[in-house]
Amino acid sequence: MKVVQNGGSTQSYRINIWDNNFNNIGIDVGDGISFTLTEEKVLRCSIMIIKGTKVDNLLFRPLLYKGTFDSNKKYEQFGAMPSPKFFSEIECVTGNIDIKKINNISNFTTEASGKTNGTNYCGLRFEILNKYSSKISGRPGQTEYRVGGNYNSTKILVHLDNSKQYKLINSLNLIMDITVVNSKLNTYRQARVRKDSVLILEDDEDGISSIRFEVDTNTTYDNTILEYYIYDKEETEIIHLNDLKLYGDEKARDEFVKKANGWYLIHNWKRYVFDGSENWQLAEASNAHNFTLSGLKIPFSPRWDTIYLKCNRFKFINTFWGTDITKMYVDTAGKLVVTIASGDEKYCETVEDFKTLLQEWNTEGNNLEIVYLLSEPEIEKITDTELIEDLEKLSKTKTYEGVNHIDSDSIAYLKLEYMQSNKILNQRKDEKIKNIESRLALLEV
Repeated sequence: MKVVQNGGSTQSYRINIWDNNFNNIGIDVGDGISFTLTEEKVLRCSIMIIKGTKVDNLLFRPLLYKGTFDSNKKYEQFGAMPSPKFFSEIECVTGNIDIKKINNISNFTTEASGKTNGTNYCGLRFEILNKYSSKISGRPGQTEYRVGGNYNSTKILVHLDNSKQYKLINSLNLIMDITVVNSKLNTYRQARVRKDSVLILEDDEDGISSIRFEVDTNTTYDNTILEYYIYDKEETEIIHLNDLKLYGDEKARDEFVKKANGWYLIHNWKRYVFDGSENWQLAEASNAHNFTLSGLKIPFSPRWDTIYLKCNRFKFINTFWGTDITKMYVDTAGKLVVTIASGDEKYCETVEDFKTLLQEWNTEGNNLEIVYLLSEPEIEKITDTELIEDLEKLSKTKTYEGVNHIDSDSIAYLKLEYMQSNKILNQRKDEKIKNIESRLALLEV
């Protein structure tokens, strides 16, 4: 946390950080402080200026970082929010989207070494959640534990195709020792698998009987979820968006929709980029200058009950109150208004000064930009044959029985339909029936 300009001390000026019970978290005299919270807390900052200290235009700028403190990090008004001085990019999806599909995943059974709800031989509490996931807790006394059958067993729990290569992964990136089985010769061997390594089967090997994990003895596991998968196929689909820009958040998203007569892009967001050539007008206020834009109307929409707008240079506050705050808002007539407070270093005296500022940002390549939710979506028919081909491929994505992973290297949102296996549904029903029957048997006793 960086909160004070350099030169402070415990005998002059400083910032004290407290929790809600007034326990001291730390003191910053201008060099920044680092602290770790083990639980969610409300923190309080107190500005302390010692009696007799002479200060001249002393500036306090609270700024909280998550992660390693970086003394070179610039101050940013409103924290992660934008400000006239510091550019904050509005996230969008553009360019190419790489969709990685991991199919044909096989899952290990619920068998496990030791007691599934007690302490097993390696000093961890080990609970099977399902056939591809476990929950571990405690500090391991040894370095390994196992799921699957006996480590020296030839009983196959996962059948493999000898003609394929396989990858085994786990969510904690632990080293795995695999018991690989040759059922024809009734033999087995041990294979060590590290992150991203490939398991190549030898002659006539056709399965796995167990998997053993090396657990870090320096780590305490607190109900940590460990997932483990084996798969034989990884494909990548590329969607070429070209110059399209897609926006979205939890409220609404731009999306692709297929209709009877083709593919359409549904725009729920509208984007504007300003370069200083627009018809801005000045409305003076007591502590600030308001710059309004003619010709652009952002109406209040009953569809959203309010106005949703994002800006990369100014904090959007949907009210005209607070004339001494640098911000952006939309007035009752739907006009876009930029307020720059008189004390702000980007304060502009005239419209020409404001246009010059916009032109400077344009030259830097970081224009003033906004996106806002439309009162009604704009529908664009897609004619790009390459994009249509990519969307068709993605819409025909296949899933396989068991677990399927589809993830993207971008911030794109994907909506896919899938068919659930009747076999899996029937297995779950059988498990529920057996569970009910066992409880009824206890009641009869």
